Amino acid sequence: MLIQARMRMGASWSDIVIHNISSRGMMVRTEQPPEPGTYVEIRHGMQTIVGRAVWRTVRNFGIRTQDRIDMEALASGQDSPAAQRPAPSDQRAAPDVAFRATRSRQTSALLQYILIGVVGLTAAGFAAREVYVLLTRPLATVTSHLSNGG
Repeated sequence: MLIQARMRMGASWSDIVIHNISSRGMMVRTEQPPEPGTYVEIRHGMQTIVGRAVWRTVRNFGIRTQDRIDMEALASGQDSPAAQRPAPSDQRAAPDVAFRATRSRQTSALLQYILIGVVGLTAAGFAAREVYVLLTRPLATVTSHLSNGG
């Protein structure tokens, strides 16, 4: 049995293929399987399945689900009365949300880098000014003695 579905892991979505289903788990194939212990959300049609990865190979992983799986409804693609409903937003919009979240993290990291740079340059400016003041006093004294005595 092969069922095309979508999986959310953290903020990112990916395409998956469900290979085997039991009442409390399934074997899934994907390009980047999650590490054991990672919680995932799998959506097929109107069904949402939440589970935790328990094992992993190069392209496959197994999950133990939080609730019982209605195997017949999942295999037929029909809605299960026991299945959780997805959030009101359209499932296809989820990658856009993930993209915006990633973009937001990148923007905040860039702003943080710029702020650290500005603070560093300001501190370097203050340090340079203090060194200048510290060195000009003795040099002024030496210059005045050389011009008066020579």
